[in-house]
Amino acid sequence: MKCAFSALIILILLYGCGDQPDTQVEAEEGITHVTLMNTEWKLIRLQTGDLTQTEVIDNQPTLNFNLEELRVYGFGGCNQYTGSFLIGDDNSIEFSSIASTKMACPEMEIEQTFYKQIENVTTFEIDENDQLLVLTDEESEEVLVFQTKE
Repeated sequence: MKCAFSALIILILLYGCGDQPDTQVEAEEGITHVTLMNTEWKLIRLQTGDLTQTEVIDNQPTLNFNLEELRVYGFGGCNQYTGSFLIGDDNSIEFSSIASTKMACPEMEIEQTFYKQIENVTTFEIDENDQLLVLTDEESEEVLVFQTKE
């Protein structure tokens, strides 16, 4: 009986030392990805159609990441939204299947531009102070700039 109990304990300990689930953040990417995932980001600047940067002050869209479900969600300025994301090598990121509620608000331009631009994002960068998240397109143009939500 003691032998069987000891064998069971050893099996439990060995099982606990096994591989972690795929959703575990890799060590070399850990700090950036943990900062990305554990922060609510608010939009402070976005690129409009004429390649100018527009400051966002009122009804700032937000961006949140759920690593376990590979989902993104937040507030678009008027509506709530959700979608999917994938992170690849060299800080590449792709957003897809963005869907939102359909409320009508007086000022929809920022929200509509936000939804359009998030689909153009190809890479991300977080500054050294973990305060700014910059999303860029395939031409390396900043299309969305977020700050940590206070």
